[in-house]
Amino acid sequence: MKTKPMPRSQMQMYCMARDKIAKENQAFMEAITDKVNPMTDRDLEALIARRPQVWGRFSGFLGKLGNPQ
Repeated sequence: MKTKPMPRSQMQMYCMARDKIAKENQAFMEAITDKVNPMTDRDLEALIARRPQVWGRFSGFLGKLGNPQ
């Protein structure tokens, strides 16, 4: 017989959300500083257009990432 997992506390939910945001921020920073294939303004614009709720918070980087030659 399976038992229900204990509900998470607010602190646990906060920590999970904080860790998720930190991982997303770290992935973004790695993408824009990649030596081989860095993210460009066009890439970020496309991501924001596709999923603004996820990528919109990085819109301040538009105009600073550069475009491919």
